[in-house]
Amino acid sequence: MIKIKQYCRNHRLVVSSGIMFLLVLLPVFWVHPTNAQSEDLKTAKEAVQQSYDKLVEVQGEQTLTKEEQAKQELEALIAALKEVVQFTITETESLIQHLSAIKGLSVETAKLQLDYLKELDEFLIYQQEFLIKITPQEEVGALTLVEIKQLALDFKNWRETVYDPEIKKIVSFIMVFKGSELLSIATSRFNKIALDLRLFQNSKLIKVDLLMPVLQQAGDYLKEASKLNQVAIKSLLATSTDPVDTNKLVERVVGLIKSSYGKFLEMSSLVKKMLNIQ
Repeated sequence: MIKIKQYCRNHRLVVSSGIMFLLVLLPVFWVHPTNAQSEDLKTAKEAVQQSYDKLVEVQGEQTLTKEEQAKQELEALIAALKEVVQFTITETESLIQHLSAIKGLSVETAKLQLDYLKELDEFLIYQQEFLIKITPQEEVGALTLVEIKQLALDFKNWRETVYDPEIKKIVSFIMVFKGSELLSIATSRFNKIALDLRLFQNSKLIKVDLLMPVLQQAGDYLKEASKLNQVAIKSLLATSTDPVDTNKLVERVVGLIKSSYGKFLEMSSLVKKMLNIQ
C-alpha cells in the first residue's frame, strides 16, 4: 500500500476511482498471514503487488487515447481483483493443509477441527466460483467498470463479515496445537536428559548435583507451559473467547518452552566445562 501511494506521489498521478476502490482491498489482503507461510503464499502476495503496480502504471500512461486507457484500466482492475481472490484461495488451501496435519486430538477438539475443515472447504468453493465469475468468458459479455467495482465490493464485504472472523479462530486453533507439538518435543528432551543424569549419578566426571537444579528449572518452565497450553485448548472450545486472547496464551507457552531450552543449553555448557571440552 505504501509503495503504491509513494509511486503515485512521485509521478503526480490523478488516481481514478477504479484504482482507489480496489486499493481498499489491499489492507484486507494482508490481514491473515499464517504463522508459517509457504512459497505459494509468498508468490501469491508478490502477484498481487505486481497487479497493483500495473494498475497504477496504466493510470499514468499518457500516450493512450481515453478509450484505450479505459480499456486497459478495466483489464488491469480485473487482473488485480483476480490476484486478490487467488491469494485468498492459496491462503485457504494452506490453512486446510496445516489444519489437516494436526493429529491426536480429543473428541471435542477433533469435532471442532472437522467443523473448521468443512468451513474452509465452503470458503474455497465460494472463492473458486467468484474467480470464475470475474474471469472473462467468450460466450459472456465483458464486465463493465461498474460491475467489476461492485464485485470487488462484494468480495471485500464477504472477507470482512464472513471469512476474516472465522479465519482468526482457525489460525488460533492451529497455533494452539503447534504449541502442543513443541511442548511435546521439549518434554521428550527433558525426559531424555533426566534419564542421562540418572545414569551418571555415580560418575566422577559429571557432577550431577550441579546439573539437577538447572534441570529442575527447565522442568518448572515446562510444567507452567503445559498448564497454560491446557487453558489455551479450553479457550478454543469456548465460543465467547476472543482469538486474540488465545494467541496471547500460545505466545506465553512458546516463551516458556524457549526458556526451558535455554536451561538445556546452560546444562550443556556446564557439562563441557566439567569434561574440559572447548
